[in-house]
Amino acid sequence: MLGGATGLLMALGALQVLQALGPAEVRGVDGLGLDLPVLAFAAAMSFLAALAAGTGPAMRATRVDIREALHAGNSPGSLRGRLTGALIVGQVALALVLLATSGLLLRSFVELLRVHPGFRSDRVAVLQVFMWGHYPQAQERIEYFRRAHEKLTAVAGVEAVGGVSALPFLGESSIAISVPIHIEGSPPTAEGEAPMVHSTVATTDYFRSMAIPLIRGRGFASSDTREAPRIALVNETMARRFWPGQDPVGRRFSILGRQPMVLEVAGVVGDVLHTGMDTAARPEFFRPFLQAPFGSLTFVVHTTRDPRSELPALKSALWEINNRIPFWSATTMEDLVSGTLAERRFIAMLIGLFSALALLLAAVGVYGIVSYATSRRTREMGVRLTLGAVPRDILALVLRQGLRLPGLGTGLGLLAAVGVSRLLTGHLFGVQPFDPVSYLAAAGLMGLAALCACYFPARRAARLDPAASLRHE
Repeated sequence: MLGGATGLLMALGALQVLQALGPAEVRGVDGLGLDLPVLAFAAAMSFLAALAAGTGPAMRATRVDIREALHAGNSPGSLRGRLTGALIVGQVALALVLLATSGLLLRSFVELLRVHPGFRSDRVAVLQVFMWGHYPQAQERIEYFRRAHEKLTAVAGVEAVGGVSALPFLGESSIAISVPIHIEGSPPTAEGEAPMVHSTVATTDYFRSMAIPLIRGRGFASSDTREAPRIALVNETMARRFWPGQDPVGRRFSILGRQPMVLEVAGVVGDVLHTGMDTAARPEFFRPFLQAPFGSLTFVVHTTRDPRSELPALKSALWEINNRIPFWSATTMEDLVSGTLAERRFIAMLIGLFSALALLLAAVGVYGIVSYATSRRTREMGVRLTLGAVPRDILALVLRQGLRLPGLGTGLGLLAAVGVSRLLTGHLFGVQPFDPVSYLAAAGLMGLAALCACYFPARRAARLDPAASLRHE
């Protein structure tokens, strides 16, 4: 019960650390707390654990045969020895399951970090505005962006300024539009069966600001106005899907709907991930802002300095044009990308902490059992040393016998981890549920912890004075 009370006090401190480390993108972290039901549950578990651990020895102590007790030891074949061994095996097995799970999630997170989203995320500031209510006419929106481009470019440290209607990783405020299309030269499709493709509006310098590569053809130019032929840039995924093995530049496709429109492919740009590092690129085409002046625009500003420090100056520059337009989002691309990984990072951290605690508890349990069993064999160790055994033999004996139970627990834990890993399939990326590296690392950590737990009692037994141990007995 004292241990349970101590654990609750530790939990209060751990909860504060958890809330401090928990990212804002993970919902519910701020609302965590030790309320009355949690306290009652913890107190009940402490009481039941103490009751379960103490009832057996207490009942056994009431039926002691004095003569038998004086001659009996803690035999491994006794009920007490078997129960103790089963508890150690179970504890090690459960700890190994957590370690293997943590390894899988950690490796999955590392694989996510290696994914390139298709654009530059460093030194890019993001400011989202909605112009519909302030500039209802298309020409007014074009003029607003022209002036905004001049103002933002004049800010010290700004290298490039672009705008887009659907910025990657912006979340719910990003305007993602899918439209039905028809590829020129392909058979007509029935109504409602036309392929859907994402349509995005971008300004001339958007691709340069985000470092999105131009694969072939040309990019947008200032001459691509509403009076010029309608053009579009397609990403690599759309090019592979609708023009496999062909050069799509110069090909045409139509946007279907109430106002059909024919677009000519002017170039192909690299794929961009939009919703997460673990998602595939979507078929997407881009229309020039000068031909489709969309009312929702997200400015992307590539700077030579820390973009967070540049945000106030960039906001002021836009407010000089119209201070009645609010910013729906004012952040950096690094923060947006990091936000998509926040939940996975937090879960991996939690599982890692639980795994470390389980490993520590398992090591303490093994140490306690081996230390107790070794202390019960003081006379035996003294006899062995008297008959010629050297300390190295005693050390090896205790280690060999002490590591049997952790070894069995490790084997059972690996089998259990293989079964549990199937439940993680939807949470893994770039890592198979049966990843041998994660299992070997978990088994290695558990083996090292068990070896350390057994070594200290073994070393103490190897240093026994034979005469003193026999006199004590």
